[in-house]
Amino acid sequence: MIDLADVYVGIYAFRYGSIAEGESKSYTELEFERATARGIPCLIFLMSAEHPVLARDVETTPGAQERLAAFKASASKGRICREFKSAEDLRSQVIDALSHWKQEQQRPSNEKPAHSLHSPSHIPQAPKPYVAHPYVLLQTKNVIGRREELNELTDWITKNKNVPADTRIFSVIAIGGMGKSALTWKWFEDIAPKELPDLAGRMWWSFYESDARWENFIIRALAYTAGMPETEVRKLPSSECEDQLLRALDERPFLLVLDGLERILIAYARMDAAHLPDNDLDQQTANAIAAATGLPDDVRETYLERHRLRQCTDLRAGNFLRKLSRVRASRVLISSRLYPAELQTQTAEPLPGCHALFLRGLSDDDALALWRGFIVGERSGTSEQLLPIFRAFGNYPLLLRALAGEVAQFRPAPGEFDLWRIAHPDFNPSGLPLKNAKTHVLQFALFGLGKVQKSVLHTIVAFSMPATWETLEKLLVGKKRSCRSGSILDAALTDLEDRGLVGWEKRFNRYDVHPIVRDVVWNGLESRAQQNIHGKLFSYFDAIPKPSWSGVSSLDDLTAGIEAFGSLVGLKRIKEAYAYFCDELDEAMLYRLGTHRKRLELLEQLFPLGFERREKLIDDSTGSNALCSLALAYHFSGKPAQSCSLLSRVHREDTESPITVEYLAESCRCSGKLRSAISEGMKALGMERASFGGMPRSRDGELFTLRVLGHAFATVGRFDEAVIVLERGVTGSLLEIWKQCEGILSSLLAQTFLWMGKVKRARGYSVRAWDLAQGEGRESDFVRAARLHGFALLQDARLGLATDRLQHARQRALVIGLIEEELATSIGLAEVHRRRKQYTAARELLEEVWAPAERGPYPLWHADACNVLAQLERDLGHTSAAIEAATAAYRFAWCDGPPYAYHYGLTNAQRHLQELCAVLPDLPAFDETKFLPMPNVELNPKDEYWVDPEKVVGC
Repeated sequence: MIDLADVYVGIYAFRYGSIAEGESKSYTELEFERATARGIPCLIFLMSAEHPVLARDVETTPGAQERLAAFKASASKGRICREFKSAEDLRSQVIDALSHWKQEQQRPSNEKPAHSLHSPSHIPQAPKPYVAHPYVLLQTKNVIGRREELNELTDWITKNKNVPADTRIFSVIAIGGMGKSALTWKWFEDIAPKELPDLAGRMWWSFYESDARWENFIIRALAYTAGMPETEVRKLPSSECEDQLLRALDERPFLLVLDGLERILIAYARMDAAHLPDNDLDQQTANAIAAATGLPDDVRETYLERHRLRQCTDLRAGNFLRKLSRVRASRVLISSRLYPAELQTQTAEPLPGCHALFLRGLSDDDALALWRGFIVGERSGTSEQLLPIFRAFGNYPLLLRALAGEVAQFRPAPGEFDLWRIAHPDFNPSGLPLKNAKTHVLQFALFGLGKVQKSVLHTIVAFSMPATWETLEKLLVGKKRSCRSGSILDAALTDLEDRGLVGWEKRFNRYDVHPIVRDVVWNGLESRAQQNIHGKLFSYFDAIPKPSWSGVSSLDDLTAGIEAFGSLVGLKRIKEAYAYFCDELDEAMLYRLGTHRKRLELLEQLFPLGFERREKLIDDSTGSNALCSLALAYHFSGKPAQSCSLLSRVHREDTESPITVEYLAESCRCSGKLRSAISEGMKALGMERASFGGMPRSRDGELFTLRVLGHAFATVGRFDEAVIVLERGVTGSLLEIWKQCEGILSSLLAQTFLWMGKVKRARGYSVRAWDLAQGEGRESDFVRAARLHGFALLQDARLGLATDRLQHARQRALVIGLIEEELATSIGLAEVHRRRKQYTAARELLEEVWAPAERGPYPLWHADACNVLAQLERDLGHTSAAIEAATAAYRFAWCDGPPYAYHYGLTNAQRHLQELCAVLPDLPAFDETKFLPMPNVELNPKDEYWVDPEKVVGC
């Protein structure tokens, strides 16, 4: 047995067992020596000297004291060796030691030991199943009931009964606690292997896990399906990972299960996602309408307005889901609280290749069977007593299980329902609305918990991820804490598990609760108790060593900092939370990772009462800075209109900050408010020069403003002014030896000359911008320069080189989530494919533009995309479609109306319409009276401070 073992667990109570024939040592000693000789890990557990059994043995056995001391010395060398005082203590010690050993085994050999807050990822070789995140909340060995639903899943892959024959994505949709994860887990584990014996592999991925972000799913799914090392996959651009994964799923039959997909949808893209009430979200997201087949006329407007909350926060994820519906060989099973909007048409019909099953409550027979599965006996209640209660909360499986656990643990009469009812006369869910009945039942299910169990449960529900044994032990075990010993903690966790309130992931010794339980338990706590728990969590997470921002390689490295930040928000120490964000998270997320959506999610937590009430930030300057950071997060996350609105508010309250006005001007330009973009840019320029008697407070401030203002001038076709402003900025950058700024200005000059049709100059500036980007190595600078170089090559009809540069820019933009650059590069590549007459590929790229361009909105890029589409339709001889696309381009490019229209987009659209003999749209003319007067600021004053001929010549 030792020769077959991966790890040796030795449990010693001094009586070593029988002596082997012809040997002077016990079998136990021989086993230990054999394990030591093999070099496998040895986990040794010795009965404490305080235990009476050991004390008696030592006293009565000759030489026992010496022998015991010698064994302890031998067993302690280089291995885990612990003492236990009782059977319960031994249980918790073994579990803890095995958990730590398992995590060490899963860690790559070249990785230094670190504090892990995530489930270790070990990717097996297909066809062995890959369970990235085991489902631990299943409280019975078998799923009770749901036979029809299990049969429908099986029919999906066998007979195609009741499911369209071409279905590739099957979605199981239900509110939390309805049993969708349990249903899909049961089918994945027990039924799918029998019905699909020839699978190339099957994978379970749960988005409820803290490390289960979309990009991690793509990486690990590709590593599994393609048989590649994860380290190699992580080196690939994200777009290449997606393409290779789609090819792998298209060529060989895999089964993917995506559990908890709602966590990547807009409605749940927040730190408190686990506490969101499902019923309210159903109303807000038109999820109930999504359950219908087709869209009735009387709810069409409601659906189109609300379904956006069911869209993916990551546009790439939405696009990938749509592509998954077209794979040929593989199948995808989704469980989600909300039906993803990307899997529906605009009229609420499922996309081709998609099918949805909306789960309801259990049948009466299944509800009774579930109850009897936990309470056996004649006194567990009759069907006449139980069914009215069950029906009051919709035969909701989670509540059935929790209530059964409470009755089963009832003292002094476990499992006797009549006596439990007598002891709880206030229990009566029948007269309550469904929503209130659910809360009522769960609150009574918690009544029987003792003080220790409550403390443990309250701590677990405060986490946004499963809690490890190590974490709970540090938080809860000690002389003045809830649990005096680890065995007491283990007993409390066991009781909570028996009641169905906590799930135990045995592989990694982690504990989790169902989101519904978390919501009710946490909201049932007094504010003071919540604050106390948040304080403990902050102290714990803040003490975990964190890497410098330049050493961060993924969001996983920032988990401890993110949790500490969340605890400060929970403590309502908002000012400290913002300072902590700036010190520990901001630079890594902005410059190193470019995780703009996550930055947005965190910053929104600073305003729990909304933007109107931010007194918790204590002072105005901190509040303005936090709002400005939030506005920039909106801007970089593809929401420039929201950024505009927020920055306008900040500027009204803090009129002395030019940086706010500069960012406002750029957000206005992106969202098509072009008159405001120029006006705010001019205002910022005046502010930068006004501080010291006409001299700028710093060249840096004016340089930033010149970048924004020059881009705005070029956008509306005021090219002479744009060149003057941008070239002044280049001169200032040379004087300051600020290469990164010079690189950005060179990129903007390249864009300006492209719009002017001066391709050679544009190409030269784009190459210069690329060279200068090497200085600070900011990813956005590389992306912008490569994209503009690609556009210049495209204008020169050098399609091969243009494709290389545009693809390079697009891949890097996708990695860091630069939405504006993603749109621009997609449009450029679509134009390349159009010129090569690859019309299907061009359309696919344009399809990726429409939703984010509308969501932003980004009317300038929307106009360019429509112009490409118009030319594509003209190439194919589709005159009506070409006119429709060109008309849309004209409308998008109109913005405030000439002279504050998007010049390049408008002139292209006008050319299409005139050549097609179509009528130009009648749009409202620009109205100057709607705006404040334009600031009067000289663009290029000849001051000695700025222009030093000797320095310029020297540069």
